[in-house]
Amino acid sequence: MVNSTLGIAVIIAMALVTYGTRAAGLVIMSRIRVTKRAEAFLTALSGSVLVALIVPETIGGDWGAKGAVGVAILFVALTGQSSLAMVFGILAAVGIRFFL
Repeated sequence: MVNSTLGIAVIIAMALVTYGTRAAGLVIMSRIRVTKRAEAFLTALSGSVLVALIVPETIGGDWGAKGAVGVAILFVALTGQSSLAMVFGILAAVGIRFFL
């Protein structure tokens, strides 16, 4: 069993590294002039990362995953509210997995 002090030290170290990478990114980007092209790239990057995470799970996942993505896409198409779409997608996954 892992010593609890060691576990806490590892968690604190990981938190510091995570904060350090975020802070370094802000410092570096504050010193760089962002062109319109670079801004468009950075804006599109977040969406492409999200798609890269969701598509493999949708293709290889169970019916709950497929249903969740379908409900979320439909909800966004109808309402344009992505946050609520994620909530309804999660609820759809839970419901489908409960009944299947």
